[in-house]
Amino acid sequence: HILVELVWQAKHWGRTAFLGQEEDWTADGRLAIAEELAKHGHQVFHITAEGGCESHVRVKEMPDFLVQEEARLRKIHAQRKAGELHRPEKSAVDRSTEAVARALATEKVQFDVSAELKDAENQDALVRAQKRMVRLQMAVSKKEPGLSKKTLVAVPAHVAREAEKLRERVEAKKAEQMKAKEDGSSGLTGKEE
Repeated sequence: HILVELVWQAKHWGRTAFLGQEEDWTADGRLAIAEELAKHGHQVFHITAEGGCESHVRVKEMPDFLVQEEARLRKIHAQRKAGELHRPEKSAVDRSTEAVARALATEKVQFDVSAELKDAENQDALVRAQKRMVRLQMAVSKKEPGLSKKTLVAVPAHVAREAEKLRERVEAKKAEQMKAKEDGSSGLTGKEE
């Protein structure tokens, strides 16, 4: 609760301050906080736009915007307490659809593979660059067309072939691991019986 926090800060540090959105404190939500503090005997000052201080003057009646906001918040609190109001939940389908739409709408970064390979300064750097380009080509080729964040341009044929071979090796290894896992789980079942 903001009032408790402000009073605690003032008690321990001597003074405290809080900000609002409007320059005029009488047209801002901080009026309600200042009123409550003043009602309980605290001294409240408002800092003006020019940097001066203005002592808080108690208001007879709260402005309509604050009364309406309080009524709205009380209604929401009562509905939540009664179980009538739930926070909106997005389904996974909505999120995935949004993600696809966002990916399709964003501008793709063009990545020049040939230029990257040409920039290699020696043979070791060229080998590292080729391996990196093969991995990048494999990652881009896994995704649905248009969904990757990068667009590869000027891809040499040997990089594309190596990426395809790498993808096949990775898939074969995954299939082998799945088979070993299935064999291991069926072996456990046989031992338990």
